[in-house]
Amino acid sequence: MKKPAATAEGRYKQFFGFEPTSSFKVEIPFPKAVACLGDALAVEYRSDKKLSPRDSSRRRRAYRHIIGRGVKIYTDPSGKCLYITGGKFRVTDWLRG
Repeated sequence: MKKPAATAEGRYKQFFGFEPTSSFKVEIPFPKAVACLGDALAVEYRSDKKLSPRDSSRRRRAYRHIIGRGVKIYTDPSGKCLYITGGKFRVTDWLRG
């Protein structure tokens, strides 16, 4: 049996603190060639994840995560997808806040 976070639904619950209302498969092929845009410095996004494990309230707010050294950001030939790779960052590190 897979660990809960090993599934998309488990990762969603771990990230947001509540069950997803739906889930679906998306095929995202990694292109054979990408263009490096430069060093990634941070990621910012808006989310309504729970504010803490002990508190069930949710509030939409902006999050900013500093990524660290050695992380690069790439785009596919169409310019419609971004890829962040390298360094030691993990999206699961963002679960702390």
